[in-house]
Amino acid sequence: MKSENPDSFRPFLFNAMTYPDVKSFSIILYEKIYESYYGELPKKRIERDQVDDEDIACKIEMLLTRISDMHKKTFMHQPHRIIVIDEVDCFSSNEKAFTLLVRHIIKSQNKNTQTSIIGIANSVDLPFRKKHSAIAMRDC
Repeated sequence: MKSENPDSFRPFLFNAMTYPDVKSFSIILYEKIYESYYGELPKKRIERDQVDDEDIACKIEMLLTRISDMHKKTFMHQPHRIIVIDEVDCFSSNEKAFTLLVRHIIKSQNKNTQTSIIGIANSVDLPFRKKHSAIAMRDC
């Protein structure tokens, strides 16, 4: 997909085991998305102790929306972002924060951001452990 039209496809690959918690992951996700579209890291870095889970999830949603709005003015198509998270079951210990992040990414979908999330887990029953788990939201 990337070789056919590199501007229409942006993969972001992460291993959840490398992050101590969802907030740390979210900050890196924000920076990687920003860097991918603007060619540099944000000038004002997000400090872990200055944001909570809601703040960083909102920042990611606003970033995705801003990038999509920018592309609407410049290009005919929207870039499709795919966020792949390996070992996503590591975030099950902080499910509330991960659910919040996923909800904000899905909410940005309503603004035509074309962002998909793929979670890879070793736990075969992960989506069914809890009725309202963030992972089970994949069918939303």
